[in-house]
Amino acid sequence: MGFQPAGGVKEFVKLDDTPAAFTGEAGKAAVVNAGEDALEFSAVALAQQYPVFTSEVLYNSTKNDTWEELDCGVGQAIVWLKIGKDATFSAQFSFLPYGYDVPT
Repeated sequence: MGFQPAGGVKEFVKLDDTPAAFTGEAGKAAVVNAGEDALEFSAVALAQQYPVFTSEVLYNSTKNDTWEELDCGVGQAIVWLKIGKDATFSAQFSFLPYGYDVPT
């Protein structure tokens, strides 16, 4: 004998304690209401806006051993790569909140 569901609804919006529709709720989260007896849609409150993405990546120029910016498109991570003259290699991967500091 296999599992037999007991019935009920098959759609989230048809539950008794959920919002009746998704219309106008894009970008919001389903949260427990103040009465703790149903769900409602609410804007997500963030204490901090981390990480902030930048479209620039710093790289160590082989021209004069200085850090330079390279535009790589919005949403890219910040990665620092350094290749020494003696073929040593180091890398740092970071999400920095506001601006960036050049690693040494």
